[in-house]
Amino acid sequence: MELNELPEDIIIQILKHVGFMYIHELGLWDASLVLLAVCRKWRCLAAPLIYSGVYIHYSENNDTLASSEPKSAVLRTSIDLVAATNNTSLVKYIDVNIECAIFPFRGLEKVIETLKAVAPTWPSVNKLVINLEYMYGIQDNTMLDAAALENATLNIVAELGVLLPSLHKLIMDDCATCNIHNNLYEGLANRYAGRLQLLESSQEIQPLDVLAFSRLTSLALTFTSFFKHYVPQVRVESLRRLSLAEIPSFNVWLLFRRANEPAISFTELKHLYVKYRFGNFDEMSVDINQVRLRFPNIRCLTVKCLHQYCPVLANGVFPAYLHKLDIECSAAACRLADKLAIQCIQELKLGLQCNAADLPGAFPAVERLLSKTVGRKNVMVSIVNGSIGCMLNTKWPRITGLQTLAPTTVHEMLTILNCVPSLTKLMLHSFTLHELSSVMDIPEIESDRPLAPLHTDLRLVMLSYRASITPAEYVIAIIKYLAVRTPLLERVVAWQLPLNSLTEFVAEYKSVYPHLRNIEFVGQEADRSLVF
Repeated sequence: MELNELPEDIIIQILKHVGFMYIHELGLWDASLVLLAVCRKWRCLAAPLIYSGVYIHYSENNDTLASSEPKSAVLRTSIDLVAATNNTSLVKYIDVNIECAIFPFRGLEKVIETLKAVAPTWPSVNKLVINLEYMYGIQDNTMLDAAALENATLNIVAELGVLLPSLHKLIMDDCATCNIHNNLYEGLANRYAGRLQLLESSQEIQPLDVLAFSRLTSLALTFTSFFKHYVPQVRVESLRRLSLAEIPSFNVWLLFRRANEPAISFTELKHLYVKYRFGNFDEMSVDINQVRLRFPNIRCLTVKCLHQYCPVLANGVFPAYLHKLDIECSAAACRLADKLAIQCIQELKLGLQCNAADLPGAFPAVERLLSKTVGRKNVMVSIVNGSIGCMLNTKWPRITGLQTLAPTTVHEMLTILNCVPSLTKLMLHSFTLHELSSVMDIPEIESDRPLAPLHTDLRLVMLSYRASITPAEYVIAIIKYLAVRTPLLERVVAWQLPLNSLTEFVAEYKSVYPHLRNIEFVGQEADRSLVF
């Protein structure tokens, strides 16, 4: 099937993935324009994605930190290119990034001057992403007194309010905590609080807890203080997405409770991401352990907790139709997840963050979780930071994808193929050194009798290893053995792997193992962004 023969919704998903990589991960907005030049169909499908946002990047270079005027200033933007192609009607969001030494308002004023000329032609803009960075790491602006700072903030917020009247998505991202940032974000939050549907903030802002975000459906917060904590005043029953990162206290959950109700019900929540800060929590005196957390409609749950106690897992009430579960936690917290009903799971990722002595105690809980996937088709399982030995004693007939970031022995790899016959994708990130010599005990490929094929559906193998530690000849031997015994194999990816020996190997043995002709070997130039 040709790429253009795919359904349009599939092509759009591909374009979204590639466009996001170019624009947001690599910062190469101009490079994303290549998607418009492939053909007429792609141009029609990609234009609303590529032109949905414009960026404005202002940066300053100062001779000294005491200098109030920059030595040079650069303003880069994609506005002119979008306007030149008559696609301003497609613009939905504005991404502002300001890098300065000590005076970010100068950059914001430049941004507003730029927006004034074009904002009237963008009636559909509803999202603002704003990122202020101090190039020299200064945390406080000593050039403005409190009154001047407040006036400057009010002016900026008032201007943005006029230019972007339809804003209902606000992302406030930065790399420093200071009065300027807090005042600006407080002003923006106050301005748009009644209409915001999405709010993301990479730092706590004290006034947020007195604002009524009655329409908010998506909230993402990163906690920056160890002591007093704040969350916006929201209707928890309206939230659909919630992300809480670097949580410093289990009792943060009580900030979502009304009065002294015995339960907090996140009625409409579909996606929950929780990550606790590493540190010494007072786990025996938390107040949240008496409060139920109800998630009746949740579909995707991510929990990162290295502590012995986790309120979400201990007190949470979940439905039986979780689609995605990602847990990275201590052995004790992992055991709390045993009560989860995951009979409808589609993607399962397990991470054990514990020492070797605690691993055996965590295995029973992991096995019970995995056993709930038996009978499910197309389940993607990842085992992270722990031994995969916990799943090698049972048949897992329905799992189709397995990824492990834990060191894997050659014996374990072969056992996986026997225990998981439905496996089509296998990603291994490292091999343990103490059993590498066992590769030499594998039956000789060069024997007169062809080796019997393994009963596996394996089609994709990805191997990642450190060339400075693991000899390439061992990895090549493993690949050769897999290649001859997996007749359905289509692609092998091994980063930093020289391919010459494999090319010669295929040429020599393709008459004995005809399926070798169908295998694509990807080595030194492998795309590291390739994932399942």
